[in-house]
Amino acid sequence: MTDIYELLDFTSFPNSLNPKSIEERHFSDFQGEFKLAVPKITKDEIVIDDDHWYYKIELMEIKGDNVYLCFHDKSKVGTYDSVQPIVVRRYGNDFVALALDPTSSNQECK
Repeated sequence: MTDIYELLDFTSFPNSLNPKSIEERHFSDFQGEFKLAVPKITKDEIVIDDDHWYYKIELMEIKGDNVYLCFHDKSKVGTYDSVQPIVVRRYGNDFVALALDPTSSNQECK
């Protein structure tokens, strides 16, 4: 999951970070004025949690080159709250989203 944290191109799918990014494309790129909290990374999830935002990326399943993830994106001070299944694949140095709301036989994204 460390690779997902460092290499997932979040601009390849809709989420709350897109309007905040200028040159950032990966979670690990946010080091300036808008800095993300230090992630807690395990073998099957990434949690980034601070006073304003909660992000969680859960590994649902791996099928060949496709990685099925559940992306949680929640504002703690506003009403934004999104849970979205995505399938990503590594292309070159990045993981990019191939599909939104894919069907995964392993578990449900919620």
